[in-house]
Amino acid sequence: MPRGLNGLEEVEGFRAFLVNLWDGVVDSSLDSGLAAEYLDAIIARCMAGDLGSLRFRQSLRQLMLRTVFAAVARFQCRRAISGDTDQLLATFRGLDNLVDVIEAHAGLKDKLIKAGGAPSVCFNSSDSSPDVTADQCQLLAESINDVCAVTDEFFLAKDASSDGRKRLVWFTDVENLVAHLGQLPHSGDNTYACNIRNWLGLGDVHHGEHVFGFVSTVKDVCAAKLARPTVFDGIDHRWFKHLRALASYSDSAGRALNLDRLGTEVGPFDGGWEAVTPGPKFRDQFKCIYIGRINRPTVEYDEEAVLGAILKSASSIRTYADVVAALQAKIP
Repeated sequence: MPRGLNGLEEVEGFRAFLVNLWDGVVDSSLDSGLAAEYLDAIIARCMAGDLGSLRFRQSLRQLMLRTVFAAVARFQCRRAISGDTDQLLATFRGLDNLVDVIEAHAGLKDKLIKAGGAPSVCFNSSDSSPDVTADQCQLLAESINDVCAVTDEFFLAKDASSDGRKRLVWFTDVENLVAHLGQLPHSGDNTYACNIRNWLGLGDVHHGEHVFGFVSTVKDVCAAKLARPTVFDGIDHRWFKHLRALASYSDSAGRALNLDRLGTEVGPFDGGWEAVTPGPKFRDQFKCIYIGRINRPTVEYDEEAVLGAILKSASSIRTYADVVAALQAKIP
């Protein structure tokens, strides 16, 4: 591996990225040649600038993202997992994100308001959560179920580029979720919303946000390519954790970082079951559920806490220096 790897630890999130990359190489979720090619490109750019400059470090962070997004077929969804086509899956998102998705469907917002009875206040601002009540969120969920159930063109990922490629959507297994958190609520349950946020590592959902869930089966979500997430799937997800802390799982899916465990010294740090698929479209068998509002202070991103949890997820004690040395020995 070219010299310069250690200097990159000054780039935000790079140390956690590198540990996750190593964990993927070790369990063969990632090809070591692909990992080396990726690092070569980042290091080459690193050698051409001043890592003491914040602006340059930020540009390196953007390069880390762009390299993956420019060739998603090579980097993402690399570890396919098999499953029962009737397996129930769920995905969750905040209201603002959901509004973005709705507005990406031409004419859908007007249909939801005029035909479905969705409250227009849900779409009134880019930061709508503070202005919307739980009852209005419930009406929005019901309108989505009524209006979108007659089409198989409802997708949960905005176009990521002009070629129509859809962004990845993250799913969890409903049976696994219910086993740990209890049944999904029939109407808003703020405590459940907070628990989902932390159990599934949804660090981009913050205090005050309303949370919605979408439930469907593998076959009805058109998830022809469910995959275990790798660090390249989670390249823009700062809370991503690749390593599964326990070896006793009977499935091959990933496990989220349990945000309730951040800052603790003892694991396990595993949260809920997780898989990804590119831009799924729902058929008519899906249900939108209003989960509730995040009403507890949220655990915000702490680079050291996330790195510590990822390092401690291993069965043996290790440091960041250990991972760098192992990676340098593994990848020429």
